[in-house]
Amino acid sequence: MSEPATQAADRYLAAARAREESLVRLTCDLIAAISVNPPGDEHRPAAVVERHLKGLGVAVSRHEPAPGRTSLLASIGRSGGRRLLVPLHLDTVPAAEDSFPGAFKPRAEHGLIVGRGAVDDKGPLAAVLIAMEILQADERPLGGELVLVAAADEECGNRQGMDFLVGKGLIRGDWALVPDIGHSMGAVDVAEKGLAFIEITCRGRAAHGSRPADGANAILALAELLAEIEAWEPSERHPLLGRPTANVGMISGGSAPNMVADRATARIDCRYLPGSTASGPLRQFEELARRVAARREGVSFSMRITEEQPPMEVDTASPLVQAVREIAPRITGRPVELLGMGGTTLCKPCAAAGVTAVGFAPGSASAAHTAGESVEVRELVEFAAFTAALARHLLG
Repeated sequence: MSEPATQAADRYLAAARAREESLVRLTCDLIAAISVNPPGDEHRPAAVVERHLKGLGVAVSRHEPAPGRTSLLASIGRSGGRRLLVPLHLDTVPAAEDSFPGAFKPRAEHGLIVGRGAVDDKGPLAAVLIAMEILQADERPLGGELVLVAAADEECGNRQGMDFLVGKGLIRGDWALVPDIGHSMGAVDVAEKGLAFIEITCRGRAAHGSRPADGANAILALAELLAEIEAWEPSERHPLLGRPTANVGMISGGSAPNMVADRATARIDCRYLPGSTASGPLRQFEELARRVAARREGVSFSMRITEEQPPMEVDTASPLVQAVREIAPRITGRPVELLGMGGTTLCKPCAAAGVTAVGFAPGSASAAHTAGESVEVRELVEFAAFTAALARHLLG
């Protein structure tokens, strides 16, 4: 890392530590602004973000495909140059009934902030806001733009948030840093599996339950196919992502216990590798279905993809990946490993918009969505400094 960037990392870490109290308060305010999805109500934390940015003199634009489903865009630095996007989300998953409403009464204790969204994604959001504050106070303006994207609807598929923004042509830039993977700033997400939801329908022949041989049982035929899918061993492998996977998440069928079922349906979550499309595993499942149908007279199968999100992979020689792996250890004292994920982050819609995106974040991935969700204050402070240093390094 160049000497100026080294000095910037040290300087920004000191500036973030000086703002620790403000960072804690901002995180708690965001947690207290309940935005459980569904229904979302992202307008509540959006108001907290707007208030903070307007206090810095930063203009904010609102985007609402539906009432209350608010996403925000805000930028600092010089327009017309390179752009670094930082997309985060304003919504959270629900809290368990036995912990609601306490989950939304944040607590700062023993170096932790505890509350729904502390790590996913309101703590990181607060850290990015502090990073913007630090850069605004810097005597040298940025040579490009740092763009905050505070999006709605990440927890339920992005339709009201990032997908809407991408569709409007609002997600534009050279790079994106997505702070929503956990791993305590020790890993950078450079590859994600593709996601396909596949619906499988089996049709059989109805008969009286007392004479099962007269019918063709769609439930039993589907169960046989699902056993074949469970044993599926695709040959493809990826150094970070391993092999494709398939999970049977839902199943239904039949109309009465005293009837041979003439219809059964299953829904499968299939994760596939970069360089492939969902049609690859679909064709393999269709071949398995043909084999089952050949063994069971009177049954047939049909399949369709109901939802697809393509895989994402970034060249590890990218300036963005290299910068993350160089700057973060200067701040945290820990190396940054390369990571591949089976899950889905906002990297995917960024990639769909032609923006090189990686995931990198404070906090533990295992803390997200838990009853006692929490994040270390120290990590949020370090992430604020890191974000400022990364912007300075990439944008000049």
